Amino acid sequence: LVGYSGGSVIAMYLASIKDLNIKSVRTVAGNIKPNEFTELLNISPYKTSLNLNSIENNIQFVSQSHFYGAKDKVIPKEFNKSKSNYSCQNTCILSP
Repeated sequence: LVGYSGGSVIAMYLASIKDLNIKSVRTVAGNIKPNEFTELLNISPYKTSLNLNSIENNIQFVSQSHFYGAKDKVIPKEFNKSKSNYSCQNTCILSP
């Protein structure tokens, strides 16, 4: 399953539903930790966003790869480092 930008959090949520039997998730420029994202940028938190911390146990064994751009001005590179919390099997790939 692939998610881009805000769709990344939807892909991660769907992967947490065991009955869907999703084997892997790939995100591109994904904001999968909205609370940390708003903190890092020092902006007001989203009022109605999905917080993946509540489903972390369900997605920790789903294979994940997260793709980012080194020059991305929306998802800063500092944010990308924190995604390793979600799975021991994930990969973060930074593209120049």
